[in-house]
Amino acid sequence: MSDTYFLDHHIQTAIVETLHLRGGQSFSSLKPRGIENSLFMYHIRKLITRGIVEKTTTGFVLTANGARWANQTDHRYRHPKAPRLLIQFIVIRDNAILVSERAAHMAEHLNHYMLPGGLHSFGSEGTAAASSIAQNFQLTLTGARLGSAEIILPGSDYHALVDYYPASAPAGPYRYDDGIFSMGFMPLADALQLPHESANFMPDIIALYQQGELHDRHLFIGPHTETTPR
Repeated sequence: MSDTYFLDHHIQTAIVETLHLRGGQSFSSLKPRGIENSLFMYHIRKLITRGIVEKTTTGFVLTANGARWANQTDHRYRHPKAPRLLIQFIVIRDNAILVSERAAHMAEHLNHYMLPGGLHSFGSEGTAAASSIAQNFQLTLTGARLGSAEIILPGSDYHALVDYYPASAPAGPYRYDDGIFSMGFMPLADALQLPHESANFMPDIIALYQQGELHDRHLFIGPHTETTPR
């Protein structure tokens, strides 16, 4: 859905709610009591411009996109907070693992280390999305999805659903840096010893992979670890 779908006034919320619950409405049945015609039309025009509402010969209705948008929002027509859908890669070479390191100015507030990856793009099947993300880092997907984890960090306002895929890096020295993240190989022994404060549950994921126990679907809840598959 487009980022232009939003409401910024209670009159707009009332209009969308009525059309959502009752379908197409005439001007008189849609306009809230006590609202001047000019003010009502001002907000109707904003909804039309945003593609949420359209005018018909008998009044107003939600557009197809408006109906889809209303169906995806909460009771106040705001997008509810949802877990982040992530794809991350396990790339191991010569007893070292590829690790993504956050820029210092961001690491002050967030975890410092993580497995390389990115957001699962809307509308893309998992393997296709993983392949696309891997190519952005000049990595190559080498197999099917290994497993997944749900990670919840209540104190950090973080909730993610992560799919893990195997991948390989180009031969020779590998380094990636876009100013926000840098990637390089870290000895496995060092990665496994990283504290939760700087790496969240990355060491736990690596350990599960090494033990052949990375499957669907591990649950990690901070600050302590649970690895109960679901």
